Amino acid sequence: MARARSEGHKIDFEADMKALRPKIKGHAHKRRSVFKLDELRQVFAHSLWQGHRSHGRRHDPGSVLRKDSRYWIPLILAYSGARRAEIAGLLPEDIICPDDIAAINIASNPWRGIKGEDIGATDPSEKLTRIVPIHKHLIELGLLDHAQDMRDQNETFLFPDVVPKPRSGLSTPTPQKLTVEKFGEAIDDSWRKSLEIALNGNPRKLCMHSLRHYVNNTLMHTTDVHEVTRLDILGHTHDDAGGGKSAVNTGTYRDDTPMDVKALAIAQLPRLF
Repeated sequence: MARARSEGHKIDFEADMKALRPKIKGHAHKRRSVFKLDELRQVFAHSLWQGHRSHGRRHDPGSVLRKDSRYWIPLILAYSGARRAEIAGLLPEDIICPDDIAAINIASNPWRGIKGEDIGATDPSEKLTRIVPIHKHLIELGLLDHAQDMRDQNETFLFPDVVPKPRSGLSTPTPQKLTVEKFGEAIDDSWRKSLEIALNGNPRKLCMHSLRHYVNNTLMHTTDVHEVTRLDILGHTHDDAGGGKSAVNTGTYRDDTPMDVKALAIAQLPRLF
């Protein structure tokens, strides 16, 4: 408009541009705060993980320790860098032991897909399945025992208490109903309150996805962990770090990182309590 006026054109109106905002480049989640180790240790020192008064009063210290989805999912995220829905929608048989290394098989199933994978994909080259070794601390806390308990009880899901309810209100989950829901939403309130209590109001606005960023940041700055190992654990594409020949070489012309190498990387994550 200024150029038009400078060339002698008559402009009969003035545009109100006060509400206009420049488009922010990049993904919003990449700008989320990243947990610092001391902050995470403060969070997991909270009564939900160390002992609470009762099932209904988890934010009050006590002698009860209920190890359900609200206990396990944040811990697994902090030791794996996985996404919330990936862990909340696990099946008992997704806890596996390839090469004698306890691991989580993060794969799509009839109830929950994987981000970036086409629904119904069957070609192995199109599947985004990844296997992430289980941190020793999770094993000590009883995650393998929990998985065995769920198998013994013939449960469909590893964390049945967090499965989203079908929209119709049916008690039995069906693939058609659950694909429109988000796995893991049921624990958001307890997680948010835990952060507010443990972190004095959570002024840095840390969230559950900040756990994924914490793992990524920790492994990125660990000299013994190769970039491709970190990306294979997190499920990132190599294009995330930029294109070029390097991305092609590390993302296309190679096999998945060996389990023992990934296990060594996961072991680099510090114990949280």
